[in-house]
Amino acid sequence: MKYISGLLVGTAMLAMTGAAFAQGTSVVQNGNTEIVFESAGKADLNIPQLKAFDDFAASHADVVSRLARQPRLMDNQQFMSGHPEFAQFVDSHPNFKDEFEANPGNYVHLAPGVERKVEHTSY
Repeated sequence: MKYISGLLVGTAMLAMTGAAFAQGTSVVQNGNTEIVFESAGKADLNIPQLKAFDDFAASHADVVSRLARQPRLMDNQQFMSGHPEFAQFVDSHPNFKDEFEANPGNYVHLAPGVERKVEHTSY
């Protein structure tokens, strides 16, 4: 009897997981814990700005690579003055700096095995 109820529960879990995958959601079962991963959606994304940054990134890979490792470089005057094309991009997209600092992963991605530099500040 336990085998049959376990089989029914397992089948129900697979059915729910299958339905979740169809909706852009994935479910991971780990013991008694169920972890649900859902798409964040695109509603809050500034798509034109993302496309503009992709265009910029296509011809400025060195700047984008450094920003991927150190997103706070936008606050560094020396970095900005050394990359006038990027400074011009930031100036021409007023929301870019705030959006990038809040969610750098929307704009840049690290290559596998590359760690982002964590800047520590003292309070």
